[in-house]
Amino acid sequence: MKDFLKKTLYLWLSIICIGIAIGLFYLLTDFFEHGGGFIRVKGIIAPAVFAILGLWSFWIFIKKSITEKNYLELIASVLLIAVVVTGFFYFSSIGFKSAHLLDKIKADEITEDECISQITIMLNDNRPESRTNAIECLKALTEKGSAQAWFKLGELYFDQGDYGDAENSFINVCNILEPKEVEGTDYKHIGHDLSLAYEYLGNIYNTGLSGDTDKQKALLYYERAIQYPFNMHSNRIQSAIDSIKQVINEPII
Repeated sequence: MKDFLKKTLYLWLSIICIGIAIGLFYLLTDFFEHGGGFIRVKGIIAPAVFAILGLWSFWIFIKKSITEKNYLELIASVLLIAVVVTGFFYFSSIGFKSAHLLDKIKADEITEDECISQITIMLNDNRPESRTNAIECLKALTEKGSAQAWFKLGELYFDQGDYGDAENSFINVCNILEPKEVEGTDYKHIGHDLSLAYEYLGNIYNTGLSGDTDKQKALLYYERAIQYPFNMHSNRIQSAIDSIKQVINEPII
C-alpha cells in the first residue's frame, strides 16, 4: 500500500510540475510576442526547472512500474500524462496568450498595429475560445480610442449576427476617424477604414438588420462610402444607391 501511494504521488507530482512548466513557458518567455516562435531566453529558467522536476518524478514512477512488471499501469499512466500535457498546451496557448496581450494593452506596452496583428493571429486559430479572447482584447483596445479595434470588433459582430453591436462599433469608427481625415492624417489608411465602415452602416440601415430600415440613412452612408476610389465594392454600392433612390423617388445621377 505504501509503495502504491508513493508511485501515485510521483505520478501526480510529475503531472503538476509539467503543467506548471508549460504555463510558465507561455507566461515568462513571451512566446507570442511576435505571433509565436519568439522566446525570451531569460524566462526559460523557471519552466525548465519545473519540467526537469516533472520528468524526474515520472522517471521514478516508470522505474518502479518496470521493477514491479506492472506494464498495464505503465501504459495507462503514459497515456494519462500525454492527455494532461496536451490539455495544458491547448488551454495555456489560449489563456496565457490573451492574458499576456491584455496586460500589455492595459500597460500601454504594445502599439496599436502590433496588437491588431496578434489579435488577427488569435482569430485565425478558429477555436471558439480564441475568438472570445480576441473580442476581449479588442474591447480593451477600444478603451484606448483605437479605430482599428472598433472596426475589427464591428466586423466580428456583423459576422456573428450581432447587428446592433456592429452598428455601434462602426459608428465609433466614424466618430474617431472623421476628424482625423479632416486633418489629413494618414489619408489612405483612414479613408479605407472609413469607406468600409460607411458601407457596413449603409447595409445595416438599408436592410434593417439592427431594427427598422432607414433608406435615407442608408443612402447617406452609401454616398459617403462611394466617394473613396479604393473601395473595391463601388459597383455594388452604386447599385444600392440607385435602388434606394428609386424607392424614395430621388433622381438617379
